[in-house]
Amino acid sequence: MKRLLPILVSFAWLAFIPGEAQACSCIEGDVPVCAAYWRADAVFVGQLLDITPVEKTSDGQMPTVMLQFIIEQPFRGVTGDRVGVETLHGTSCDMRFAKGERYLIYGHRERNGNQLFAGACTRTTLLKHAVEDLNYIRTVTQEEAKSSIFGRLTRDRYQHLPGIKVTVQSGNRTFEGETDEKGNFAIPVPGPGKYTVKAFLPFAADVMAYGPDERGKLKPSDTLTTFEYEVQIAKNECHFRQIDAFKIDLHATAEISGNVLTTSGRPVSPGFVYLINVADTDDSRSELLEAGGSFKFKGVAVGEYYLVLNPRNQAPGDGHAPYPRTYYPNVPEAGAATKIVITEGAKLEHLTLHVGSRLKERIVSGKVVWENGRPATSAAYIAVYDGERSVRTVKLDEKGRFNFKVYGDFKYAIVAEVWGQTMGKSERVSISNEKSTGLTLVLKPDN
Repeated sequence: MKRLLPILVSFAWLAFIPGEAQACSCIEGDVPVCAAYWRADAVFVGQLLDITPVEKTSDGQMPTVMLQFIIEQPFRGVTGDRVGVETLHGTSCDMRFAKGERYLIYGHRERNGNQLFAGACTRTTLLKHAVEDLNYIRTVTQEEAKSSIFGRLTRDRYQHLPGIKVTVQSGNRTFEGETDEKGNFAIPVPGPGKYTVKAFLPFAADVMAYGPDERGKLKPSDTLTTFEYEVQIAKNECHFRQIDAFKIDLHATAEISGNVLTTSGRPVSPGFVYLINVADTDDSRSELLEAGGSFKFKGVAVGEYYLVLNPRNQAPGDGHAPYPRTYYPNVPEAGAATKIVITEGAKLEHLTLHVGSRLKERIVSGKVVWENGRPATSAAYIAVYDGERSVRTVKLDEKGRFNFKVYGDFKYAIVAEVWGQTMGKSERVSISNEKSTGLTLVLKPDN
């Protein structure tokens, strides 16, 4: 189930600054219909009768609504004529549902209960868009579906890996395949049973594991990595796995550690410190500063590096230290910085990066209302921008109010938005020294 649920993720691990923007993503994309069917705890066609809010029982619980369906065609996992299915509501991962519409539902039960969940990333869709799905389901009900093993190989999640050899073994029988231009492979197997799948990646790689049962066996070398995992298939079933690989350097064994301190010796925390490759400044990594301002980089490759706080010198987002860009040991520009030279297996300790004065801070406060003056609920939020760059999001309280800090003289602007069954957005409001408190943002319905 974990692989099918939508997740709010930061895309900054692919970029330069962590935590700059959040969006909704699926751990796997474009899951084949056969895999979606066999993974689901319940599959049925139903007409949406009603939508009711679900009360949150804890602060960390994602907001949801309950969808009440009249069951028209129960394919698996449901009985009776009515069923309730939860779905996200008020997040960027919402799937819109409308009363009276007919849907093909792929439901998944929570680990510690019987409540069904459906929505984004589950192939749940309006019935009129489910032709491919219904065609496959008919082959299952008529026992014409074939057992098969599907997969997709990616590098860094989004780069397809074509032409990769894949084998499937059962006893003394081996079946071979190769990924297509989109990194997909499909290997038919003779029937139910246990199979060993091997993928042969032509570089030193590690593979993302989204649960303890997905780790498999990894044998990396500089020029070839073999990834092996087990698959158990039932009659007529298909299995799908997206293998998210990323390149590693087997010789990256050095460590760098130290502290980030103010000129008066006080630790800087929270925040992120960066290690930037001098030869390729797009090659960078970051570490979160600990409570005492300490940091440690492990697995550093051979090369020359800059150590720097806030390398882009931009408005700090959530979790970023509110200080201007500072290179080791205490300079604002790379040209004057001390380069850190790394050899294989080196261990550099007690480096101290000193930062200057903290950026000026100011309070931004106000409220968010609808056009009729009704306060927005806590489902709405404030999006904070530095120019066109998204900096952070701020939740409203139960009365639609907000109060937060910004740092430095950047071109800040804010927008109020609300997601869910009711959508809305305000005009963009610029934040200046003269006007940053007592603000009112008016939501207009998004039709």
